[in-house]
Amino acid sequence: MPVRSLRLTTFNLFWLGTPDDKVPRGADDETLIARVLARLDASVFVFQEVVSLPLLERLLARSAPQRRYTLRDPHGHWLTTGRVRRAVSHLQKTAIAYDSNELSLIEFHSGLHAPWPGPRPPAFARFRHASGFEWIVIGVHLKSGSPEEPPDSRESTVRQSECEALARALCKEQRAILLMGDLNAQRAHPSLRPLIDRLPDWRWPDPIFVPEAPPGERWTAIARRTIVDHALASPAAAARLAGPPAVWAYDLDDTFAPGPDWMRAREGFTVNLDEEVGPIPVENRLRVSDHRPLTVEIAL
Repeated sequence: MPVRSLRLTTFNLFWLGTPDDKVPRGADDETLIARVLARLDASVFVFQEVVSLPLLERLLARSAPQRRYTLRDPHGHWLTTGRVRRAVSHLQKTAIAYDSNELSLIEFHSGLHAPWPGPRPPAFARFRHASGFEWIVIGVHLKSGSPEEPPDSRESTVRQSECEALARALCKEQRAILLMGDLNAQRAHPSLRPLIDRLPDWRWPDPIFVPEAPPGERWTAIARRTIVDHALASPAAAARLAGPPAVWAYDLDDTFAPGPDWMRAREGFTVNLDEEVGPIPVENRLRVSDHRPLTVEIAL
């Protein structure tokens, strides 16, 4: 009998549904995103940079009619941490979606029952599978910055404080927990050090790339060309990992139409993330996102 598993995916959706001209997607672009979600076929999604939850809800419904994705709790409340506490990106939200045909949501809340030191509190969700297996997903989107930022920069300091808060909350946990999301830094960055030092028994495996990516393409965030999206597993969750996390490089995948050549072409798509700079032309792959999704599988 084949071993059953659950797929959990973290995916930064790059200002999905913003009402202004920051990332002006059209109907065809939304269809493309729905097709990406369909290929991922996850049981649980952790999303970052969602502006319009109703749009994401529609795209999930289109992506996999055989699933019953929901972005809401049983009372109809959105599974989101709410708006970002930051003037520039205040419309962005972290959100969790799950297949309610497969899973039951036991608990959801924003944050970790303590003051959060950064602009985006984590999303905490506890699920139960029909088999009886329970686990927790903590979706995060840590403080943004740049690969070159010094450890004493404001961005690094805030991100380190966020990691310290996570480590304090999780260091004594015995439950199966997956901490997933956009950490906005490479694993070796000093700001992420509290997760290594204070969660020594947690697994933080390097991802593989599907399809296999050459060295210059081993990234999850296009602007930085680095791996900033990560998945950490508590000992109880690590025992059920079916393998290392997998980054789907959809923009390199010959089996996913319209294919790599189109993904890398510049065909009239612009983004306007800096008012002083104005709209700039970008590659078609940013019609989907400026990140690649990362998926882990856990055995039941």
